[in-house]
Amino acid sequence: MNSLRLLFLFLSTTLVHSFVVRPSSSSATAISSTMIKDQVMSDMDLMCLENSADICSFYEECDIDDREALFNRFAEQTEIMAVKIAEMNGLVKHLKTGDHKHLESEEVAIFRQKVLDLVDTELSL
Repeated sequence: MNSLRLLFLFLSTTLVHSFVVRPSSSSATAISSTMIKDQVMSDMDLMCLENSADICSFYEECDIDDREALFNRFAEQTEIMAVKIAEMNGLVKHLKTGDHKHLESEEVAIFRQKVLDLVDTELSL
């Protein structure tokens, strides 16, 4: 009988706490991105960033800080993608030549700079 009472008491306290309404977020919490630094954006993240850029460009609904944040995010993603492309190019080069060498950081840096130079050339037009 005592064990039944203890079980009832345990279940009642557990059930009470499960129905307590808690605020979903507080005003003091900071908004954080789902992305980790040096991670390629997902398609959803990119779409959200494109929408923000469209709002800034077409409707002029953002200030200088918002615009600068968008520029920085696009520049960061360009850098990440340039490194990825450089690594892939280096691996393809080694596969074609059959030299079986490990990819060196200097080799990746050279390819990366070529990709970034191409992007900079396209942006300056």
